[in-house]
Amino acid sequence: MESFVRVFTVISLFSVLGFGLYWVREYKKKTAGLERAILEITDCNREMKKTLLAGLIKRFDSATPEDGEERPLDFERFVAKILRCSYGGRTSVTKAGWDQGIGIEHRRGMNLHLGQVRCLNEDTLVDYQPVAVVHSQVVKQGAAGGFVATTSEFTGKAKKYAEDLNVDLIDGSMLVELWAYSLARNKEKQRPLGREA
Repeated sequence: MESFVRVFTVISLFSVLGFGLYWVREYKKKTAGLERAILEITDCNREMKKTLLAGLIKRFDSATPEDGEERPLDFERFVAKILRCSYGGRTSVTKAGWDQGIGIEHRRGMNLHLGQVRCLNEDTLVDYQPVAVVHSQVVKQGAAGGFVATTSEFTGKAKKYAEDLNVDLIDGSMLVELWAYSLARNKEKQRPLGREA
């Protein structure tokens, strides 16, 4: 009887181990497939990124939008959606005039991240002032961190200023990559269950 229990225990242990290894392998295979898809999308060349950025600037940077065109707050909504799809959590766009320099609030679990966005032409660089505003609001509101996102790039002063602060700088190139990543993640979530890629 004792030998039967030992044999049964060993067989059960190997069965559980085999089943676990199978699921780990399947998980790695699906993760690798998703990473390949993301790399294919985000591995666009410099010219493609410039074209996408030019399209974003044209789409969102209207000083006086005509009927049917995007409004300035729509860029904040666009970036908020990218952040939500890329990092999870909940995002909200603050009301104009009530934001105290903050355009987006991004909650990831119990952590709050505050941010500001700037839709600018590529030759208009973002200086350190938005970084300072975001950092002061992060401190004032006790947030976990902050970010400044732009369609252009940051000045050397802005990069230096943000070095030791908990404020991420998202330039145009990174924004396009996050956009592509969020599209890939969103597509993966919408794939019907039980269907292999």
